[in-house]
Amino acid sequence: MRQAAPDMAYAEVPRVGHAPMLTEPQAWSAIEALVARIQG
Repeated sequence: MRQAAPDMAYAEVPRVGHAPMLTEPQAWSAIEALVARIQG
C-alpha cells in the first residue's frame, strides 16, 4: 500500500499484527502527530 500511496501517514507498532489496539505508545504518537498535522 505504501508503494501505491507514498505520501500516506504510516506508523509501525512493534509486536502487533494487522490492527493495533490503539493503547500502545507508538499508536498514540502516530494519532497525535496526525491530529497535529490536521489542525495545522
